[in-house]
Amino acid sequence: MATATEFPPERERNIKRKEGFQYQLITVAIQKGKKFGLNMVDTDNHVIVTGVENDSMCASLLEKFDRICDVDGIPVTDKELTKQQIIKGLKENRKVSLAVERPANKERLDQVQVS
Repeated sequence: MATATEFPPERERNIKRKEGFQYQLITVAIQKGKKFGLNMVDTDNHVIVTGVENDSMCASLLEKFDRICDVDGIPVTDKELTKQQIIKGLKENRKVSLAVERPANKERLDQVQVS
């Protein structure tokens, strides 16, 4: 994931870029026979990935400690809203776009783990 990933203006406003983190728009498409495979928790108005199941739609795209900033352009601050928006996107479009913040170094990873 490149740190200088360009977001469309309507998505950029949903994130607050911080040094030591990488940002990317990730598209997850429905794959027949596979689960979405994402475990999340919400903390301090952030949605953090706590696990990604092997051989799932998210397996090669998301990582533990990624923060989901928005789903299809809708800012998310709790896991229930995140789940609802993911389900809506998959039902309507057979894919969903996630704005993701990922720790770029050990110091930032430790910061996310403590939060």
